[in-house]
Amino acid sequence: MTELPPVMEPVSFKDRSTGLKIFGVILTGLGALCGLMTLLLILGGLMMSHSSANALPPIYTSGPPSMVLPVLIYSVLTIVQIWLGVGAFLAKRWARTLIMILSWSGIYIGVLMAVLFGFFAKNFTPPPGGPPNAAAIQAVGMAFMAVFFGIFFIALPASMAWFFTKQDVKLTCEERHPTPSWTDRCPPTVLYMTLWQLFSAATMSVLPLTYHGTVPQFGVIFSGLPGAAICLVEAGLLAVSAVLYFRLSPAGWWLMLGMMVVLLASGLMNTMFLDFPGLYQAMGYSGPELDKLLQFNFMQGGFGVAFILVSLGPGFALLAWTRRYFSGLSPKYT
Repeated sequence: MTELPPVMEPVSFKDRSTGLKIFGVILTGLGALCGLMTLLLILGGLMMSHSSANALPPIYTSGPPSMVLPVLIYSVLTIVQIWLGVGAFLAKRWARTLIMILSWSGIYIGVLMAVLFGFFAKNFTPPPGGPPNAAAIQAVGMAFMAVFFGIFFIALPASMAWFFTKQDVKLTCEERHPTPSWTDRCPPTVLYMTLWQLFSAATMSVLPLTYHGTVPQFGVIFSGLPGAAICLVEAGLLAVSAVLYFRLSPAGWWLMLGMMVVLLASGLMNTMFLDFPGLYQAMGYSGPELDKLLQFNFMQGGFGVAFILVSLGPGFALLAWTRRYFSGLSPKYT
């Protein structure tokens, strides 16, 4: 007599559809704000020809090419956050995974910005001839920025990371959409590193259009065609490593490790040997803007070394953690 297979009992969980809708609305709103910032950047660029160079922030004084990267970043953030907001509202599986990655990325960026904020606050001095209450104005401005960054780069990403890592949220999305998504083809940590590599590749591919194609490598400044060629080659290698890594190919893991080692070595050599005044001049800065950049230059000396180590440390840690998925020590994903 043939025995019937055991009946799987449904897993009980608390439906989190309401929370998904709330965060979906929040993300959509953030996307709309990024869209507004994109428009403001474009309008500022259009108005710069009618303004004095000294009245403009450094992003505009080098000309429209310097605006390409910020405009593209805010444009991508607009699309991504609205897309993820709609996905969260509909309880999509892929949206949950990507929002977790976005949240942890936001916390990572927030921590780095907090470190930079402390450096800028320490090195900022009111300009000569300013109002007598310049120190008080500075304190208020710093406090406002601290609250702003604390909310949007620490508290909000942390709350999203806390919510979307809940098992109830995962099961809610899986019940609404039983079919596995493309984000289920690899572990979330692997997808996290893959997306960061793709973002880096996209950024490097745009750099030749900005700041005269200037890029520092191993303490040497490259501009023009050599700088553009270096950016495009690095962008290609980053893209290839991201694709292989996403497919859980051992070659992708080793290539990503090699790229990160090269990035670390180049960054450390830049902090020790790079001619920063020459770098900023090659990028198109001069006069008061050049002096301001040199005053707040955090990428040299001991602080620069520490910042690079803090920036790349989590990446090396995640790369070591995901090694198990490439060596047969963990169940393979298909």
